[in-house]
Amino acid sequence: MRRLLYAGAALALVGTSLAQPAAPKARGFDKDSIGIDQKLGNRIPLETKWRDEFGEDVTLGEFFHNKKPVIIVPVFYRCKAACLVVFDKTVKSVMALQARYPNDEFEVVAFSIDPTETAIDAKVTESGINKVYVEGAHNDKEEAVALERAKETWHFLTGDIDAVTKLTTAIGFRFTYEPEIDRINHATGIMVATPEGKLASYLMGSEFPAPAIRNSLEIARKEQVGPEAEPILLGCFMMDPATGKYRLVVQQALKVAGIGTLLILSASIFVLSTKNKQRPRSGGPSTI
Repeated sequence: MRRLLYAGAALALVGTSLAQPAAPKARGFDKDSIGIDQKLGNRIPLETKWRDEFGEDVTLGEFFHNKKPVIIVPVFYRCKAACLVVFDKTVKSVMALQARYPNDEFEVVAFSIDPTETAIDAKVTESGINKVYVEGAHNDKEEAVALERAKETWHFLTGDIDAVTKLTTAIGFRFTYEPEIDRINHATGIMVATPEGKLASYLMGSEFPAPAIRNSLEIARKEQVGPEAEPILLGCFMMDPATGKYRLVVQQALKVAGIGTLLILSASIFVLSTKNKQRPRSGGPSTI
């Protein structure tokens, strides 16, 4: 019951926390747009330094090994809208692939585009993903196996402004930040990279079907580059061609989200925001 109460409150926040958008103000990226530029074949900065969900210092290159392709998920963990949809769709497709093709190995690296987020934010998100993995377990043994699979597959990173800028620039992920109201405006999509760190495929928007992800993984596994994906601009904000301004698309995003996973992730973020609502932001995305 407590989980449902948290989830309900979190979903209520989704509809209100981003209301009445002001004109976005970019910091260091394209001042006129939010989107994803497909930089197929581009090498990502494996040397960049991050912190994992345990607060340990790591480099991005540590997750590229053993000929495993890597799914890259750009989000920010306290996002109450589009990022929840990205996680929902990615988790479900990844779990479906692991159930059908248990011998296919790959990594999933989620990283925060907000340099003020910390390992605490990453850990809470990891906890939400772990709960999704064990939801269908029928006994302790199945739960332990599912949890181990989640921990082996998923990694959650936070980094400083230098790391965030280098990685988002390399993958073509453009977003804006409004310091006056502490809001990040961004599009949605995930990328698949080869084991050597070359961008092989993009999956745009918020629908990431398992067959499409597996096809991208197979292309990446061979150190090849796939075709360009159809551009879809979906996220917390979307350009309205009639006005030339960004408009809120939270409601549209929620329509494509699976309610089960979304409830779990929403509850986790709600608990986090409640515990850390007094935490000051310093040196944050306003430098972007």
